[in-house]
Amino acid sequence: MTDAYNAYVAAVGSKRKHVNNDTVITLDADSSNPVTINIAAFGGAGVETTNENDQSVVAVVHFGEFDVMMAGDLSGFNTTRYKDIETPVSKIVGQVEVLKINHHGSDHSSNSRWLAKLKPRVAMISAGNGNTFGHPTPTTVQRLHDTGIVKVYWTERGTGATPKPGRDVVANGAIKVQVSPGAGQFTVSYKTKTHTYSMWPTPYNGER
Repeated sequence: MTDAYNAYVAAVGSKRKHVNNDTVITLDADSSNPVTINIAAFGGAGVETTNENDQSVVAVVHFGEFDVMMAGDLSGFNTTRYKDIETPVSKIVGQVEVLKINHHGSDHSSNSRWLAKLKPRVAMISAGNGNTFGHPTPTTVQRLHDTGIVKVYWTERGTGATPKPGRDVVANGAIKVQVSPGAGQFTVSYKTKTHTYSMWPTPYNGER
C-alpha cells in the first residue's frame, strides 16, 4: 500500500462503503433540484477480470436532464492485460451531455461502440504534461473526432496526440462545467473563456 492510500483510508475511515448496482447517491436531497449519482457498474460489470482498471466504478451524474458520465480507468478493448468492459456497460447507460474520457485517453479505452452509444456533446480528457504513457493517444483522440463530439477539452497538452484546431481545446488548467436548474443548455469554462452547448432533447430516439 502507498502512503497516499494509507492516508486516504485513515481520513475516510468507517465512512467508506461498497457500491452495488442499486446504489444511488443524492446530493442536496432537500432541494427542489437535487443531484443524483447512479452507479452503473463496478468490479468489471460481470466480465471476469483481475485488472483494477477494468474494475473501475462507473458513475452517471444527473442534474435534471443534464447527464455526465465518469468511469475512471475503464477499459474498452480485449488485450493481454485488459478486457472490454465499456461495451456491456454502454448498453445500460445511454446518452449523456458530457463524457469524462476513460483512463486519460489511453489507447485501450473509449472504443467506438461506447462513444456511439453515449453520444456526448463534449468530452473531457484529464492528462498531464509530464505523463510517461503517451496520453492522450492519437488513436483515441481520432476516435473522439470520428464520433462527432463537438469539442474535446484537455486539462493539459499531455505527451501523445496533437490537438486539432477547432476540435480540441487545451485548457492548461481547470475546466468548469455548469448548468442551471431547468436549463436547456450548459456551459464549459476555462481560463477566461466560456462555451455554451445545447442539451439533448428528452427523450432522444426513445432512450433516456
